[in-house]
Amino acid sequence: MGDFLDSLPFLSPEQRATLRAQDLDTVDAFGHLTITDSLGKLLATPTDVLMAPPFGLTLGKASRLLAAAKGEAPAPAQPPQTLVVNIAEPPDLRTRIERALLLAEQDPSTVGALADLGVDLVVQGEHGKVWPAATMAMRAHASTGAPIGKTWQGAKIVSVHALAAPTVWCSPRNSRPLQDGKDEVTGTPWAEAGLDGLRVAAFGYEQGMFEGMREDAVLGVIKSAGELRAQIERRMKALDVKPEDMDPRVVFSARKPESASRPMRDGSPPPSPLRGGMLANLSRLLMALFSGDELRRFLRYLPGGADFVAALPGVNASPASVAHEAADRLIRQGMVNRAFRDALVAERPGRAAEIDTVLAPGM
Repeated sequence: MGDFLDSLPFLSPEQRATLRAQDLDTVDAFGHLTITDSLGKLLATPTDVLMAPPFGLTLGKASRLLAAAKGEAPAPAQPPQTLVVNIAEPPDLRTRIERALLLAEQDPSTVGALADLGVDLVVQGEHGKVWPAATMAMRAHASTGAPIGKTWQGAKIVSVHALAAPTVWCSPRNSRPLQDGKDEVTGTPWAEAGLDGLRVAAFGYEQGMFEGMREDAVLGVIKSAGELRAQIERRMKALDVKPEDMDPRVVFSARKPESASRPMRDGSPPPSPLRGGMLANLSRLLMALFSGDELRRFLRYLPGGADFVAALPGVNASPASVAHEAADRLIRQGMVNRAFRDALVAERPGRAAEIDTVLAPGM
C-alpha cells in the first residue's frame, strides 16, 4: 500500500526515497520542517529545508509538496491556458551566511557549509565555538580592504577548513594521536575526558602533578572534577596558562609545530609541544625517504647512531613501526635540529623541498 508520497506524481523515485529516509512520508511530518535557534528565531523555512541537501527539490516541487501536505493539493494537471509562476526572492547571501553561522555555533559539524558560501575565516568564541556576531563584524571590516590579523576583539580567527577537518585528539601524557579515542599502548580511553579534560590533564602531566598515578586513575581524576583537577586549574590560572594553550599537546596538527615557551617543572626543556603533529609528520617523512633497512643505515651514521639503532624495533618490525619509533626517539633526544635536516638533504638531495616542509631550514 502506497504512502502519501506515492500520491504525488511530480516527485521522482529518488526524491521519494530521500524523503522516506528522513521519515517525511506522512502529511503530519511536514508540519515540523522549520529550523530555529535557541531563542526561537527562524533560521530556515520549510521551503528552504526542502530545497537544501539532502532533498534538493526545486522551488516549484517544494511548494507543491508543502501545499499537498496542507490539504491544498493542486487541481489535476491539464494544459494551462496561462502559466503564472510567482517565485519568492531567495534569501540574500548575507542572510544565508548569518543563518549558517548560527547553525555552526549550535552544531559544529555543520561548519563546512560555510565554505560553500565563500566564508574562509570565522571568529571563535567561548569553548572554541563559532562566534556569529564577531564573524560578521570581521567580514564587514575585511570588505573595506582593511587587513585582518590572527585575532578579532581578542578572539582567535580560524579557517573554516581547519574547523571542518575531523579533529584527532592526542594523549595528554605523551601527545601521541589516540586510536579510536584510546591510548595506543595503555588503552586508556582519553577521549572520554573531552577537550577541556585533555587540556587539564596535559598541563598536570607537564607540571608533574600525577607522579605515581596510573594513567586510568588520572583519567578518573579528570572526569570526576575533584580536588586534584581543581588544583591543576588553579595553577594554570596562577601561571596565566589558558586552556587552549595546551592544544598543541592534545590536538593533532599536520603543520610543523612552533617551539614551546614554558619549561618543565624541573627546568628542563618541555617535550615538543606539538609532538603529536611533529611525530606524525616526521614518521611519514622517514617512511617516504627510506625503506626500513635504509633508515637504519642512515641513522647509524649519526652521532651515537649505533646505540640509537640498537634501541629500534627488531628486523622483523614493519617499516611504519621503525619509522615511528625512530621519529619518537629523535624528538625526545633533541636530535631534530639543523644538523639532522642537513644530513637528510645530503642523503636525499632531490627531496629537499619535501624535507623542508617538515624541517624548516631556519630551525
